[in-house]
Parts: sequence; C-alpha cells; structure tokens
Amino acid sequence: MTNRPATAKVVRVNDNCGLGKINPIDHERATGILAIHRSCDPPCPRKAAAQAWLDKQEKR
Repeated sequence: MTNRPATAKVVRVNDNCGLGKINPIDHERATGILAIHRSCDPPCPRKAAAQAWLDKQEKR
C-alpha cells in the first residue's frame, strides 16, 4: 500500500468498485473487470480482487 497525501484524488468508475467479492469469476470476466476498472486509482477492491485472481491462476 502506498502512502498518498490526504489531498490525493481518488478516481473510481462507479461500477461496484466497493465489491471485492466476484462470483462467479473466470479469466474472461477478470480481464473484463480490469479493463472497466483501469482508471480506478488507487485500485478499488473489485479491481484488486480480479487482479489477485489472475495472479493466482498464473501460479498454477
């Protein structure tokens, strides 16, 4: 986690950003979520969950 100044702008796309649980999930859905949430900075829970799922699949 990075330390951001209190005045740093948080950008969200307003597409269920707060929902970190994605069920069901597969490769196509995870990559789609990453595309939609590309501009979320810092990464929203939904973007982070999709990326974590993809990272876990790569390690298999």
